[in-house]
Amino acid sequence: MPPRRLDFVGPGEFVAVGQGLLDGLVLFAGLRPDQRVLEVGCGNGRLAVPLTTFLADGGSYVGTDVVRSGIRWCRRAIASRFANFEFMHVDVRHPLYRPRGRGGEAASFPFGDDSFDVVVLTSVFTHLLPQETVGMLEQAARVLRSGGVLFSTWFVPDLDEVVPDADYAFERVDAVHAVGRRDVPHARVAYDEGWVRDRMIEAGFERVDEMHPGAWRNAGGGPLYHDAFVARMPSDA
Repeated sequence: MPPRRLDFVGPGEFVAVGQGLLDGLVLFAGLRPDQRVLEVGCGNGRLAVPLTTFLADGGSYVGTDVVRSGIRWCRRAIASRFANFEFMHVDVRHPLYRPRGRGGEAASFPFGDDSFDVVVLTSVFTHLLPQETVGMLEQAARVLRSGGVLFSTWFVPDLDEVVPDADYAFERVDAVHAVGRRDVPHARVAYDEGWVRDRMIEAGFERVDEMHPGAWRNAGGGPLYHDAFVARMPSDA
């Protein structure tokens, strides 16, 4: 369990939310113990911790984040005990989480092409604007191997309607996205589902599965908090 001062990854109980994310990866994305996993925005290790008992021989994990304190804790608490786990700090600029970062918002992932079987981004696209989102999708597709899978979470309401009883409301900015706060747009970002699907296909994914509604809607959503997509790369097989 990370110390309270490192609780910067959103609401929810650390162990239960992490296990729920792992369950979603297995159920929706077909995660296997022998796969190589990249998590972008790994935070304080909420998903990495349950993965330590799931990934087996041949399986490995790399987590990246812009928050240096979270990476330091993950290295001490997780990577020091599990040789197949690695954590990297990326000095990428973000208005909320690293406003003085050196790299631009669309900086490239520090990995070669075709490096991973699964890329995970949970509660990342909920804090990125459209241009940043497109760059992130392109990078995810680049580092995935043939037949690889992107598992990502979003806010995907109907931008023209308020979701009844939902935890959040959004104000439309344009045809493709809405924000929770005009004065701090990165705080909470929602997208049009069709736009998300189109950008994934343009980035190089072959297929995008049915969207899984999240529990934030408070009606017909779950088991994950955010809405989830699984996008699949073309396979050489």
